[in-house]
Amino acid sequence: MLIDILVLFDMRKATKECILHEMNQLHKSLEFKLPLEEENCINFIDLKIIRNVNQVNINVFQKPTPADTTIHFRYITTITRIQKQKNKYCKTNCSE
Repeated sequence: MLIDILVLFDMRKATKECILHEMNQLHKSLEFKLPLEEENCINFIDLKIIRNVNQVNINVFQKPTPADTTIHFRYITTITRIQKQKNKYCKTNCSE
């Protein structure tokens, strides 16, 4: 299972390597990785986080995709069928 975790810290008080080391000591089955910034920016889930001198700016990040990408009709109908089956099952078998 992958979990996305964002950690903001003061670089005057700790290094990213030190924080990564401490996080990897939390539990033997956990492994944290450190994505690299490019031009003071990092993309995290659907956010573009920009580090400036005294602030952090957050914008929406959209992964670049080709303009001519299409989804086959059968794939969409399969998803719709699965959602309907899930809804039917939950109505009859799940207690809320």
